[in-house]
Amino acid sequence: MVSQSDLSDYGTFQQRVTALYMQERYAEALELANAAQEHFSENENITYYLRACLSSMVGQGDQALALLRTALDAGYWYPDLFWNDTDFDSIRDRPEFQALRERSDRQQDTARTNARPEMPVELPGGAGPFPALMALHGNMHSAAIDAPNWRPVLKTGWLLALPQASEPAGKGMFVWDNREQSEAELLTHYARLVEEYPVDLARVILGGFSMGAETALYLALKGALPVRGVLAVAPGGPYTRQPELWQPLIDGARGRGLRIYLIMGGRDVAAAQTRELAEMLRAGGIVCELEDHAEMGHIFPPDFRQRVPDLLRWILGEA
Repeated sequence: MVSQSDLSDYGTFQQRVTALYMQERYAEALELANAAQEHFSENENITYYLRACLSSMVGQGDQALALLRTALDAGYWYPDLFWNDTDFDSIRDRPEFQALRERSDRQQDTARTNARPEMPVELPGGAGPFPALMALHGNMHSAAIDAPNWRPVLKTGWLLALPQASEPAGKGMFVWDNREQSEAELLTHYARLVEEYPVDLARVILGGFSMGAETALYLALKGALPVRGVLAVAPGGPYTRQPELWQPLIDGARGRGLRIYLIMGGRDVAAAQTRELAEMLRAGGIVCELEDHAEMGHIFPPDFRQRVPDLLRWILGEA
């Protein structure tokens, strides 16, 4: 039976369904994902995908195909990474699966042609100048999906900027995979931010989740953006998987006064590499705090929204 506590918010749902999957309790995970569909409309694209994967895993191939078809009918599409998921091995050779994948590719091509970088900006009360947080969404997420995790900073007087990558990865989903393109877009976003809004230039911080966190770390260490530090939640991506890639950036950042706060889950696939990154940062003379949640996966911590203002103060050296 599905517990309502597992549906209290999307992060809690993700953590629970991932735990059931890792325990190979696929039928229970599917029951939970089915119940979640109507609760989290802003994440329905991912929930359709989870339900399709789990249906395939429990031998409900027709249901898996129907869910994928419904998602595409709603205008969603999925990148190769999703279609290559081994969870679909039970239906991979079925003609309809191949037809749905080809349809998804066509919808993807159309989306990429029309994609443009965006950056919603939310202001606190008052006249400013405001300290500013530029928070980068995770891959396969969007500014809107991740915004609730960062929005509590508004209550403590922070301006919140939410850059959204221009590279789509499904309807309502975007990725930071093209590093040069991402850097160029974020430099443009920063220039617009400080020109159009009353920003305290001495108190700008980058935040991010997953590939957004890796991108934020990359730009801060490189010195591409003049920020005080980074709040990185569950960093993930090619640099995270190969920590040695960070070393030249860390060497170049020595003496610039950056402060880095890393948050990770012990069950994240990049847990060991994130711990190694923290050690490398400290060895390189960069102030770094590592918050390690042993039982957590690749998600925001459940109490992150309550604590994010305090974490920003730590990065500024004010806490």
